[in-house]
Amino acid sequence: MEMGTETKKTIALEFRNVSLSFDERKVLSDINLTLGRGEMIFVTGLSGSGKSVLLRMAMGLERPDSGQILIEGNDLGLLDEAELLNLRSTRMGMVFQEDSLFTGLTAYDNVAFRLDEHGVSQAETDEAVKEVLQFVGLEKDAEKLPEERYQFRRLTVSKETTPAPRGVLNHFLCP
Repeated sequence: MEMGTETKKTIALEFRNVSLSFDERKVLSDINLTLGRGEMIFVTGLSGSGKSVLLRMAMGLERPDSGQILIEGNDLGLLDEAELLNLRSTRMGMVFQEDSLFTGLTAYDNVAFRLDEHGVSQAETDEAVKEVLQFVGLEKDAEKLPEERYQFRRLTVSKETTPAPRGVLNHFLCP
């Protein structure tokens, strides 16, 4: 890289002056956040401080009273429900506080599910599943059913962080 040049990061998620109230209670006030592709943040706070609301807004499940939320430059406020659904299914993954596993499927099949739905080749699916299971330390359990609670959380992270067909994924992790 030459001196004096900047690497421009691809912005995956951006909140611009986002505010939201429920009745008279201000939940989020003038939030500004920029998250580049491949970056990760942890959202912490007391119960009722707006963590889940922030994540729901990032998924387009909640609309702000004011401000803009952009996913890869797409203003969520300008998208209809069909466009939001498409964006969620191809570009986003979310790990909920409650696990979203198929308990009758192996670890491999849970992680591969999203890719199979989108017609990704078997070779690409095998590579992606191996990578994410290795990342969470479950590569030896690929053919096992989820058995223990600790496996559920790690497997859920694997399932939701498997690359989407376009190779772009935003990770929103709930504590």
